[in-house]
Amino acid sequence: MLPLRWPLTIAAGVLIAGAWAGRKGHQAEDPPPAPEPTPVAQEPVAPPTPSPDAVHQGPMFPEGLPMASIGLPEGLANPTAQGCAACHGSIVASWEASAHAQAWQGERYRQAVRDASQPEECQACHLPFAAQHPQRVIHHAEGLPDAPQHATNPDWSPSLQREGVTCAACHLRQGQVVGPRGDGAAPHPVAASADLGSPTLCAACHQLSWPESETAWYDTYGEWYRSPFREAGVGCQDCHMAPQAGPVTTGRFAAHAGHAMAVETSQAVSILLELDSPEITRGAPFAFRIRLQSTGTGHAFPTGHPGKTYIVRAAVVDAAGEPMHDPSEDALVRRVQEEPPFALVEDTRLPARGELLLEHEATIVVKKAPGPALLRVSIFDERQEQPLFERSFPVTIL
Repeated sequence: MLPLRWPLTIAAGVLIAGAWAGRKGHQAEDPPPAPEPTPVAQEPVAPPTPSPDAVHQGPMFPEGLPMASIGLPEGLANPTAQGCAACHGSIVASWEASAHAQAWQGERYRQAVRDASQPEECQACHLPFAAQHPQRVIHHAEGLPDAPQHATNPDWSPSLQREGVTCAACHLRQGQVVGPRGDGAAPHPVAASADLGSPTLCAACHQLSWPESETAWYDTYGEWYRSPFREAGVGCQDCHMAPQAGPVTTGRFAAHAGHAMAVETSQAVSILLELDSPEITRGAPFAFRIRLQSTGTGHAFPTGHPGKTYIVRAAVVDAAGEPMHDPSEDALVRRVQEEPPFALVEDTRLPARGELLLEHEATIVVKKAPGPALLRVSIFDERQEQPLFERSFPVTIL
């Protein structure tokens, strides 16, 4: 394309030539202009029509992570979610609210990887394409996995990096858009993949172990695999990408998988209270039992990296929400040794389709006012101040 200054230069040249011809005035007349050639009609060239029977063969991550090549299909301007939004705006908006979209931008994650000296294993999943990494690993010094040597990555894309686990991470393979089914009407090649809706897709990032480990570092897929959910045919996507109705593309309304990766804790766990009496006397010990049941979780609660901790806090609270005694607390956590063989130290979490009975005794402070109150059970992520969810049970203080 010519720079913007060229049309102005050409126009100025025409004006100057005309003025020079005017000054020469009465010289020989200019020859008549040559006739314009008759344009020949050209048939429009249509883009190749994708076959509705196209199938993506093989696993979605055959070479592990991060993936070396994106393989931009014909018909797509770029591999970012911005490029997908033109036709799939509703789905991209749903994805933007997900943890996948914040996989690299989340400050809590970025601080964690800074504290851990930028471990490759973390970044490989949070930034699944090589083009998302400003530095690339060229080799490991003395073959040690914790001593990588880096070089500047000439293919680094800051636009792609900021999107973390972006659309392309699951939907671009070998120069094709991969979907749950082939689509011959799409403006780009679409291949169907059975793996796209399979829990094995999730396992690429949600299952991690070391050769010398006695237990998996991330075991979410393993927890699901050993659970009754797998036996019943309920996979990861059934809960975390439940179908919803809406615009799939511009002009097409249909049921499709939700991409917000919603995690509704209140639908995952039941909190059942066992109490001898609804009336509690101040100054006298009373016992209560909390029965946690995994009624909607296909993996342990919580799941994820070792050390991730949820706190179950219980207390009788007054009308202002202030505790009337020292609250009870139970930790739901899995801990492993920090050195090989990373043996399991403890696991107090709620297993998939299992239950926990938490027994406690407390005494209401005598100076507290009698009357209506609530026995409130809350579940917190220890890294957050607000509870994930809570249940309150009416009681009367005597």
